[in-house]
Amino acid sequence: MPPKITIFTHGQVPDFGEEMMQKLQKYHIDVITEPVTDIIGNADKKIRRLRTRK
Repeated sequence: MPPKITIFTHGQVPDFGEEMMQKLQKYHIDVITEPVTDIIGNADKKIRRLRTRK
């Protein structure tokens, strides 16, 4: 199974054209526009999860 890809815009409205939106949908890439409130990781500084207000 391929890795899950998500784009976080931290409260900004994405300015993607129609062609880009089609590619995002084709490859199942989510776009989350809510502000990021927490970054959860470990001692190796690897991000495990981003928390939003949603």
